[in-house]
Amino acid sequence: MSIFNKRFIDPTPPYFGLDMSELSIKVLQMTHKGRYDSVYAFASEKIASGLIDNRDIKNIDAIVSAIKKVRKKAGISTKNVICSLPESKAFIRIVTIPQMKDEEVTEAIKWEIEAAIPLPIDQIYYDWQILDRRLTRGNGQIDVVIAAISKEFVNNFIHVLKKAGLTICGFEIESVAQSNSLLRNDEKGVTTMIIDIGDKSTSFIITVDN
Repeated sequence: MSIFNKRFIDPTPPYFGLDMSELSIKVLQMTHKGRYDSVYAFASEKIASGLIDNRDIKNIDAIVSAIKKVRKKAGISTKNVICSLPESKAFIRIVTIPQMKDEEVTEAIKWEIEAAIPLPIDQIYYDWQILDRRLTRGNGQIDVVIAAISKEFVNNFIHVLKKAGLTICGFEIESVAQSNSLLRNDEKGVTTMIIDIGDKSTSFIITVDN
């Protein structure tokens, strides 16, 4: 499963973003004109306590109903959705591997995942992205960020979204989605901190060169 700004399918607009928390379900659709993005539609729907617990969906039918309701409230007609995944359910690691050909990196990452992620590789969806290629004491090294999340957790989300009649264009971990939406791609040499203050937790996201 792709996590780093790639999709299951080519998400040809229009599509909308969906966020599900223990307190509410939010939808957002953007529109692009020229150089700028603007909000086309937004709505939020509070949900009863216990329907989502510790970010796990406990009542599928109630959440499906809430998704349909909030989508209708926002006036969103497209069924194409990109859904956020909670940071608390993901494993994100930065690893360093020796310099190698691109086609060899994929196999090397599998070994790194087995060492860095506390779940069997056949029980997770994972993705990776090269951060930097550098020389250290004459030896080439590659810094790679790895993201992984339980298949059981994501498959539950997939079941809910399909039951709501939606077409899944992709998933993004919350911190990745926030960075992609708030920061410009051409910002180099810039270190940025994003602080996300929620009802039950606060996240600090630090990015370098976006």
